[in-house]
Amino acid sequence: KKGVKVRKRRDRFRFPRLKSHPMFLPLQRNISNFPPPKVIDTDEHPRPDTSLEKISSLRPVFKKDGVVTAANASGICDGAGTIILASEDAVLDHDLRPLARLASYHVSGCDPTVMGIGPVPAIRGALDRAGMSLADVDRMEINEAFAAQFLACAKELELDMEKTNLHGGAISLGHPLGAS
Repeated sequence: KKGVKVRKRRDRFRFPRLKSHPMFLPLQRNISNFPPPKVIDTDEHPRPDTSLEKISSLRPVFKKDGVVTAANASGICDGAGTIILASEDAVLDHDLRPLARLASYHVSGCDPTVMGIGPVPAIRGALDRAGMSLADVDRMEINEAFAAQFLACAKELELDMEKTNLHGGAISLGHPLGAS
């Protein structure tokens, strides 16, 4: 059956990323109006004790004969993030040490019936605007909630899996609502 083959491919994609996600994600608050800093040292989402057999046995969640399960879809988790964007002048003036460089961005859309493929035109547009190709990118992250979406994008873009979603993306890290 095609559905069984598709399900196995999604579970195989999910499994190594589920186990390899870093277990300790420290977070400290250092703002004077808050109580003393609290360290959060364990993420609730990784499942280091899982196996391919366990995730392959999970029932589909949306349709009786479907292929989306709790293991090949992202969990709904708490989350927070921040990013500091600075001009080259600000970096120099404040003696900052950048971790990355924003070379380009692109806004695009696609037909809602194929919404999971949306990152493809966005990535292509951003690379085109920057005069770059995928070969110029050291690491790639596609934050999609379902393995099917990620796998479709990876196939269409012919992504190098050795440098894509190294920590598993939204499927392993979780998908905090409103944090996309």
